Amino acid sequence: MNCTLEKVNVLTVLILLFCNCVIGKDPNCSDDNSVESFKGEFLGNKQEALLERILSIEKQLQTCQHNNAVMEERIRKLEDNEYDSERGLNRPVRATTQVAFHARLRKDLTSIGVNQPIVFDDVTLNNGNAYNSGDGIFITPVAGVYVFALSIMVVREHHIHITLASTDGVIGNIYVDDGQFTFNSASNVFLTRLNKGVHVWARKAEANGNFLHSGFSTISGFLLFE
Repeated sequence: MNCTLEKVNVLTVLILLFCNCVIGKDPNCSDDNSVESFKGEFLGNKQEALLERILSIEKQLQTCQHNNAVMEERIRKLEDNEYDSERGLNRPVRATTQVAFHARLRKDLTSIGVNQPIVFDDVTLNNGNAYNSGDGIFITPVAGVYVFALSIMVVREHHIHITLASTDGVIGNIYVDDGQFTFNSASNVFLTRLNKGVHVWARKAEANGNFLHSGFSTISGFLLFE
């Protein structure tokens, strides 16, 4: 609307000046040269104004392009952060509760009965106090994934079968045969998910075998994550 009014006003001025020159009321417009001079000056001013306007638009365009590039970079970073966050949601959460224990036999065990719990009474680590050296039972303080390890040693001409048991069922087994060496040993690692309050212990599984060597027969476990 403003541009239209401006054009109308300019046209009106030109018409009035032309008419004024034709009827001879303005002594400065007595001939055609004066009219042409006025038109040239007027058009020259309009060209300068138009050039300034074009330069201003070019600057605004450059600013918009810069702002657009900055915005695209911000969007890319936000998308990358969102992707990393989604990946992080699928990663296992590390345990916030510190639970770990390690114990070994203080002395050799002989005459072990079937299903008799193996009490590893020499405790070297017991973070969380979940292992009881009095009865050899570990009680899970929280639900989560746990790792247990058993190592047993026997002397020559002895063998034994040990089960890692729980109130939820058998977790795993370990067996040492009676080889021809002075000492024979075996180890195994078990990974399992347990609820809170589950009892875990090692016990003799079969009637045969009645010896465990102290020091080298150990049990350990820890909470991997909740």
